[in-house]
Amino acid sequence: IAFKIGAGFGIIIILMVIMVWFTSHSFRQIIGNMDKVEKHVIGRDVVNDFRFRIAQIIMAIDDYVITEKPSYKIEYESFTKRTDTLKLLLLDLPLSESEKEISIEIFQLVDSIRYFAAQIFEIQNPHTSVQAFQILKTMKYQFNSVVQEKTTELFDLISKRIDNEQLQAHKTREQTAYIGHFIVILGVFSSGFIMFVIMRRIVQPIRAVTKSAIAIIRGDYSQRPIVTTRDEVFILAESFNEMVDNILRGNAELNKAKRLNESIVQSIPNGIIVFDENFHIISINRVLKK
Repeated sequence: IAFKIGAGFGIIIILMVIMVWFTSHSFRQIIGNMDKVEKHVIGRDVVNDFRFRIAQIIMAIDDYVITEKPSYKIEYESFTKRTDTLKLLLLDLPLSESEKEISIEIFQLVDSIRYFAAQIFEIQNPHTSVQAFQILKTMKYQFNSVVQEKTTELFDLISKRIDNEQLQAHKTREQTAYIGHFIVILGVFSSGFIMFVIMRRIVQPIRAVTKSAIAIIRGDYSQRPIVTTRDEVFILAESFNEMVDNILRGNAELNKAKRLNESIVQSIPNGIIVFDENFHIISINRVLKK
């Protein structure tokens, strides 16, 4: 019986372990999706900041050519350092192959802008130099526009990935909720069914033994408990059946002894009356009856 109960609880524990494992696995998936979304959001912010810094670089060069103030050259150097930092951040992000290709194109365009900016800074009196204005025009209307176009394209690709990851995370949460509820309900019903089967296999043999005991008390020795389970109840039923067999053998021996005594009393040539302890007549032999 203890083994059956232990097996039932073991199955229930296994179901609970499966439920906990599935819940933990689903939560890890959700957390993984959210981490991806967070990284993509960082990437999108980096691209947006990168695009803004490129515009600031062009503006600083433009202001330097017009005013020749050294402060704009300092601003340019500050903005280029920031773009270098953003470049490293962008390279560390988990980008797709198409996104990496676009990033490489953007970096090449930025290198071209920096190359032409270095040429402008080498020109004496750039505000009066036709060459400086031609280089500036090329930077503004060729390289800068392409950079803005590519960064916008990269921004849109990353935004699309963010939307897909958020949708996937939402689906995972819904699936986890549905399957989690199903597992809980299945676990509850399975546990109830398992305990019902186990208790039935325990209670039914006990009922059979109880029914046979009541029948024997009423004098019906034909009712024998039939127990097929190999447990304590089976041993009890076997012992009970053996006890009934001993009772029947004892009754048979008593009846045999009673018949022997009656035959002896009947064979005595003298009249005999047999009384019990209350002096009630139990038997009279044939001689006295005559």
